[in-house]
Amino acid sequence: GHAFHPAVPASGSPIFFELVSRGHSRIMSFEPRTKVLSALTPEALNATHPAVTASGDRLAFIAGGTLRILGQGELATPRPVEEAAWFPLGRHLAISARGAVYDSADGKPLAPGIPGEQGEPAVSPDGMRLALTVTRRGIRHVWVEELSTKAARELTGGDCNSYAPAWEADSGGLIFASDCGRGLGLPRLYRAPLR
Repeated sequence: GHAFHPAVPASGSPIFFELVSRGHSRIMSFEPRTKVLSALTPEALNATHPAVTASGDRLAFIAGGTLRILGQGELATPRPVEEAAWFPLGRHLAISARGAVYDSADGKPLAPGIPGEQGEPAVSPDGMRLALTVTRRGIRHVWVEELSTKAARELTGGDCNSYAPAWEADSGGLIFASDCGRGLGLPRLYRAPLR
């Protein structure tokens, strides 16, 4: 099969990922030290996009457009859910659904002032900021919002695509993919310091 969407707790183990084989997706766990590979969801569920808390005690995934927690079940959130990212304490998630990013705790939009189709949420490890990808006129750019004030700024620009933001462990910068200066669909990774 093919592996997608790796998710790793702060300890570095186990590694969770989506395995696509025989036309279905399921969430898998791999323990690097022992080389043990385990299926966590059945093929019939067609589970995608695993997201694990920093402590590794809770695993979220998407199945049929719904957000689910392993061992807990489905959460009532706006649908269809496309991506999810845990807040640092592992009590709730930022989710993308219907072109916006929401808080799974109350279903309210997290970035209401950012115009465009929102996706790929990433909450900073210190819980202070939200990074997301915003699509307008077919072009994707990375935005960063201060969660306490809702002040947001566009981090990337141009007639090229920047997307898939991921926070550095100290919340001091973002790593993201961009095809700027390379040609459409030929991304490389970039780092943007934010301190």
